[in-house]
Amino acid sequence: MNSAEYLKTIEEIKREIKSAQYKATLHINRELLLLYHSIGEVINEHKTWGNKFIENLASDIKISFPDVTGYSVRNLKYMAKFALRFPDKEIVQATLAQITWYHHIALMDKVKDADEHIWYAEQAAQNGWSRNVMAHQIESGLYQRQVLTNKVSNFENRLPSPQSELAVQTMKDPYIFDFIPFKEDMVERDIEQALVRDVTKLLLELGTGFAFLGNATPTDAAHPFDLTFLMADAGLSTGEGWSVAPTINYSCGEFYQMTFDFNQTIEGLPAGTYQFKGQGFQRPGAASAVYNAYTEGQNDVTAVIYAGADEQQLAHIASEARTSKLGGAESAVGSAPVRYIPNDMQSASLYFAAGLYENGVVTELTEDESDLQVGIRNDYTADSYWCIFDNFHLYYYGSMSPGTVTGIHDIKANTSANEDAFSAPADIYDLSGICVRRKATSTEGLKPGIYIVNHKKIAVW
Repeated sequence: MNSAEYLKTIEEIKREIKSAQYKATLHINRELLLLYHSIGEVINEHKTWGNKFIENLASDIKISFPDVTGYSVRNLKYMAKFALRFPDKEIVQATLAQITWYHHIALMDKVKDADEHIWYAEQAAQNGWSRNVMAHQIESGLYQRQVLTNKVSNFENRLPSPQSELAVQTMKDPYIFDFIPFKEDMVERDIEQALVRDVTKLLLELGTGFAFLGNATPTDAAHPFDLTFLMADAGLSTGEGWSVAPTINYSCGEFYQMTFDFNQTIEGLPAGTYQFKGQGFQRPGAASAVYNAYTEGQNDVTAVIYAGADEQQLAHIASEARTSKLGGAESAVGSAPVRYIPNDMQSASLYFAAGLYENGVVTELTEDESDLQVGIRNDYTADSYWCIFDNFHLYYYGSMSPGTVTGIHDIKANTSANEDAFSAPADIYDLSGICVRRKATSTEGLKPGIYIVNHKKIAVW
C-alpha cells in the first residue's frame, strides 16, 4: 500500500464526512428556524392573550419536553419578533436559514430594519462569520459603509464552507447539539489565526468591504481598524484562549473574592497605536457600602484593564447606577431616589447589553512583529469584592498618536474653573442626570468624562 496515496485518500474521505455533516446541520438548522417562525406566528396570532400566554406556553413545553432547550419565555418572545419581522416564510427558508438562531438573536437585538437584517445574514453566510464577528461588523457600521456608499471589496477569497467559522459555530449550536456529532476537533478561529499569522503584511477587516496592507492608518480616530477577530473568544462564550478560567455565564466572566490576571497575548502585530476595550466593573465590597463611599468621593476599585505596560482603573459598579431596574437580581442602593446596580451575572449582562460600563486603554507598539498582552488584572481582594466583564475589542489606529486616540490633546485644562465649582461641597451628576457623588470637594477618583456641578459642566481627565 502506498502510504502517501493512503493518507491522501483518508484526507479526502475526512473532507467528505465533514462536508456531509455540515450539509446535514444546515438542513436541521433550516427546519429549526422554520419551526421557530411557525411558533412565533402562533404567538402573534394570540397576542391578545397577554404575556401569561407565553409564560404558560414555556412552562407547558418544558413539562412535555423536559430535556429540550430553546423554549424559554425569552426565546419564545424572540420567535414572535422573528415572525413579525419576516412574515414571508419563503425568506426564512431560502435566505435566513443559512445562519444559526444565535446569529438571528443578535440581529434582532442590534438591527431594526428587515432589509439590513437580511443583508447581514447573507454576508455572514457568504463569509463564514461567527456570531461575534457578525456583531463586530454591525457595531462598526459595515452595512452603512458598504451598501450606502457602494464600496467594493478587494478581498474576495472565501473559506471553504465546511471549514468557516460559521460552519464551526453551526456545528456547535446548542439548539441542534443532539443531532450532529463529531464536533470535538473543530475549534473556533483556527482558520482566522492561520490567516493572520503574518499580520504585518495583512490587516484584514473581515467581510466584503476592505483589506488593509502594511502599517495602515484609519482616516480618523472614530473609525479605527477592528482587529477583534485576532483575539481568542473575545465574547467570552467558553473562556478558551485566556490565561485563567473565570466563572462564565450569560456570556460574561467573573471572579469573586479573588486576585487574578486574566489575559491573552496577540502575536506578530505591526508598530502603531492600539486600543483595548471591554465592558466590566468591580464592586469593591458590599453593594450599599461601596455605593455610599463612591458618592462621597471614595473609589476603592483595585482592578485594572491593561494593554502592554499601559493600564486604566476598571469602572466602579456605582459609576453606572440606574434610577430604574434593567432586569435580573439588582441591588437597591442610596436614597432619594433609590438607585440600582447589578447583583448577579444575569443583571450584569443586561447592563452590558445596554452599553454600560465601558472601559478602554490605549497603548503604542514601537516595532513591527510585536506581541501585545491584553487583559484585566486584580492584585487585591477582600470580602464581597466582585469583578465581572465581557465584550472585548481590539482596535488599531496605525501611526496616530495615543493622544489623538484618547482626545486628551483636545481638552484644554481649566483647573481654576474646576476648583471654583467646589468652593463649597457639591453634588456631582453625570450627563444622564444621575448623582455619582454627594457633597464632593473635588473630582478626584472619577473616571474621565463630562460632569455637572452646580449647574455647570466640568471636564475630568
